[in-house]
Amino acid sequence: MDDFKGGAIFLFSKIHLDFNAKTITWILSGMNKLVIILTSIFILCGCVGDRLDFRHKGEVFQQDRSRICVKSMPGDTMSYYLLSSSENNYAPPLVTENHINNKYPDTCINVTLKENVSYDLIYILSDVKYRASFTLDGSHNIRSIK
Repeated sequence: MDDFKGGAIFLFSKIHLDFNAKTITWILSGMNKLVIILTSIFILCGCVGDRLDFRHKGEVFQQDRSRICVKSMPGDTMSYYLLSSSENNYAPPLVTENHINNKYPDTCINVTLKENVSYDLIYILSDVKYRASFTLDGSHNIRSIK
């Protein structure tokens, strides 16, 4: 009877070890598939969309105290702009226009700037998206930020 009991324990432990080995192999193969799937999703979706849309550095100058202008060349057309300021935490925008067709030299925006306030202007000029970050100093000169 003791031999039978020992054999049964040996047989049970072998089945138990085989079950654990198969289970671990199955789990690892499933994890490998999961890692491959998640990596594929990240590669296909993640990297391209992280690019900043308005990434070209824009240039702005002040024509007079109530107008700022975007540096442009003959043939340029401004189709969109949005100006926001740090004074109101950049929301809502101070001025914005969409679906416009302002041709050179009419690339100015009617707005009165305040001293020591940071401004962000994003605009589309000839289908290129620009961003200009600036302040107005104590002498009423526009100073570029960044």
